[in-house]
Amino acid sequence: MSLIVALVLLVVAVTSAWTIDRSLRGARWVEAAPGRALMVWHLAAISLGGGVIAAGALLTHDVLEHVMFRATGVSEDELHRVYAGGVELSPLWNATAAMVLAGMGVLFFHAAVATVTTSRSRRRLHEALEQNVTTAADGCDVVPSERLYAYCIPGNARRRSRVVISTAALQVLSTGELAAVIAHERSHLRRRHHRSIAAAEVFTRTAGPLRILPSYGAEVRRLVELEADDDAWHGAGRLSLARALLVMASPQHPSGSLAMAASATGERIHRMLLAPQHDRRLTSVLVVLAVVAAAIPPATISLPALYLALGA
Repeated sequence: MSLIVALVLLVVAVTSAWTIDRSLRGARWVEAAPGRALMVWHLAAISLGGGVIAAGALLTHDVLEHVMFRATGVSEDELHRVYAGGVELSPLWNATAAMVLAGMGVLFFHAAVATVTTSRSRRRLHEALEQNVTTAADGCDVVPSERLYAYCIPGNARRRSRVVISTAALQVLSTGELAAVIAHERSHLRRRHHRSIAAAEVFTRTAGPLRILPSYGAEVRRLVELEADDDAWHGAGRLSLARALLVMASPQHPSGSLAMAASATGERIHRMLLAPQHDRRLTSVLVVLAVVAAAIPPATISLPALYLALGA
């Protein structure tokens, strides 16, 4: 029984991920509602990862049964009857499943190390800025440079978040354009977009060899820029933001930062001028469906034990 359920979970998880990847990439509503699209992408990744983990837990059900015994107090014999269905898997099967899960763990660890490296890059940026910042305007750190750039650096418990802008950018941006740039960068910080990007990068590096949900990382990077654009144009106006993007079209920014014009500048300006609309009811339904899909794997492995516990 557990083998069939595990296979079903895997098929559903992979099929859902493939469908979402193909559907979201070219969907028009995504540009009109980048925040909701981000939520659907993240939920798709959670659903896929949860499906794989749940399937692995069912295939190596001895560990799952022990965990559920500790969590619910239901006897291990009853749990074994429910999860194994009276079928005893061979030690070779259990060892193979455990090796696959261990391999995935190694990939995840490698991806997490790469994310930690990005965090260290941010720390070095903070340290460099503490020495090079000459003044501050509108709460931003101003760095003397002949290059046009603006970016933000997320903070932590020990260091404050920063919005950084070059003196060259200050000289060429109008008051309205500067307000749009600052609003864009502060949106990144307020919405913690660096965490969305980090989660997508860890997932993409882990699942990359399998080419499952391959557009996740790139789409998250694109959508966080669109969401920050939305916040900026509501505060400073579309034209000011569009002009600021034109001025800052080809910035060079340090690793670990989120830059004003880091990607797809032309697409973003075109989007602002068109102001695309979307059906809020449709996007709400899509988000709800994504939440349900993400909840299926943990529910599948936990509900049988909870049912036994409540019935005892």
